[in-house]
Amino acid sequence: MNKLSFAKLLNYPAIWLDMNLLTDELFEFQSHEFQKEYGNRIPKGGTEHWRYGAFHYWLARDIDSKVLWRLLEAASVDPNQAMAGAAIKDIIKHPSSNSAILTMATDIVSQSPYFYVSAAELEKAFEQKKKPLP
Repeated sequence: MNKLSFAKLLNYPAIWLDMNLLTDELFEFQSHEFQKEYGNRIPKGGTEHWRYGAFHYWLARDIDSKVLWRLLEAASVDPNQAMAGAAIKDIIKHPSSNSAILTMATDIVSQSPYFYVSAAELEKAFEQKKKPLP
């Protein structure tokens, strides 16, 4: 399976390939795990879990705000807005997120109730990440 067919199978929006968010490393890891779990079967739903894992693949790394912008754009067009809302909240909590990213995120979630996260929740998560631990 090549990267394009894998991306289509898991319903990755085109932005993942266009912005090289579905890197060779991520593709190799996910396609290997997918093959172990599904073999030649095609999943009937649940592909958002794989995409959410891809967000966390990036968020676990030392990335800059440019990558966070790309991830936020990817979340904004994801077919599963509930999962995308969770990913957006995780993006806001990342140490490299900034007030411009927060503004974009609040604009995105304000466009649809199906993100299941509010602008107020994002603002609270952003403020909490700035507080030092006791």
